[in-house]
Amino acid sequence: MSVLEKILEVKKKEVEKCKQLVPVEKMKKLAIEKCTSTSCENKFRNIFKKENFCIIGEIKRASPSEGIISEKVDVKGMAKLYESLGFFAISVLTEKNFFKGSEQDLMDVKSATSLPILRKDFIIDIWQLYQTKMIGADAALLITKALNEKQLGIFIKVLEILDIVPLVEVENEYEIEKALNCGAKLIGINNRNLNDLTIDLKKNRKTFKIYSKRCSSHKRKWDKIKRRL
Repeated sequence: MSVLEKILEVKKKEVEKCKQLVPVEKMKKLAIEKCTSTSCENKFRNIFKKENFCIIGEIKRASPSEGIISEKVDVKGMAKLYESLGFFAISVLTEKNFFKGSEQDLMDVKSATSLPILRKDFIIDIWQLYQTKMIGADAALLITKALNEKQLGIFIKVLEILDIVPLVEVENEYEIEKALNCGAKLIGINNRNLNDLTIDLKKNRKTFKIYSKRCSSHKRKWDKIKRRL
């Protein structure tokens, strides 16, 4: 069993317990109510207007590859530091079993800064999307390798309806094509192999070249469609 499979197996059990406490329909209702009661602009969407690179700071207590990094980190203090340094946004690991994070970490960071917040977790169930809205995330990570094409497409659409920006993570050419076919507008390339946690620093550049070609191809197809309309 790969590292990712182990994480997803634990995550599935965790989510099922959560759904017993708060059913999907109840969580959906709460998320929709929050959407209608708040009218603040989602600042994470400004990433699409950026012409140059922007920095997203990360808050991570631990990881399967590094072990404990800083389990007792002051997340509010770290958030304020990132903001003072001019970072664009902050990503918060909320996975508790392997990364020692929590939804509370994200809410604490949200209360301490005006920067947009990216939730990084292993999202495998629509219940988690509604939860993501409830805890105040502005963007959410979707891991292509962890979802089938139908799930990925639905999750992207639901997040957009909830005014949450989906950041779709890919590792290779196949996953780029899958992400684009599912409607991904923002794609992140992971240099780490989630099966065995090995890192290939050349992957980013190689995958980005493929990504650029695919985007150009998709744009040409869309331009042809528009000319026919």
